Amino acid sequence: MTHRDREEYNTKRREIKQAVKKAKRELDLKKNQMKDERSIRYVSNALGFSRSSVHRAYNRYRETNSFNRRSGSGRKRSTTVRDDRLVQMSALRNRHLTAVSYRNELRRVRQVNVSPSTIRRRLYEANLSAKRPLKGPKLLPHHRRARLEFARNRIDWTEEDVVHVWFTDESKFNLRFSDGRLCVRRRKNERYAACTFSPRVPFGDKEILVWG
Repeated sequence: MTHRDREEYNTKRREIKQAVKKAKRELDLKKNQMKDERSIRYVSNALGFSRSSVHRAYNRYRETNSFNRRSGSGRKRSTTVRDDRLVQMSALRNRHLTAVSYRNELRRVRQVNVSPSTIRRRLYEANLSAKRPLKGPKLLPHHRRARLEFARNRIDWTEEDVVHVWFTDESKFNLRFSDGRLCVRRRKNERYAACTFSPRVPFGDKEILVWG
């Protein structure tokens, strides 16, 4: 999901939430007016709703003592619990694939054909939204152990110790093409998880390294 798609999705969510809040306020007004035993025509004219809508809301409240929709009503979900679990497991096994790839996997295994938007919603429900991966050097297990030992040996350093250290860095410039943008499916607080990390190698073909 690109940054623009994410902004549009969040905007739609805010609009839907505002519409739901407005509808609840209007339904509460309906409820109060019905308690006053006012006619359906009066409520319809006051709120600007059709009489049939007010009548259905009144019957629902009279039967269930609530304006909420009955459980099980509405459009049926296009995926089952097993389908959703397969999509989630596919995303957890390979965090860097696109919604289209997960959709194709679902179609191949479960013979279920849904849109990539549906896949994104299922992953969002599982807190696996698409984010930019954290980048850093590619580290093997012995690299991690060496870094941890280095940090532990210098954890008590003072400013006087740091003064005698020469800090350097290097930058890479690609001559042929950029590294491109990648997305990763990760949950909250998984920014530094190894499975969501995008390793990089500071050398390769058709690139210049500037060190200083």
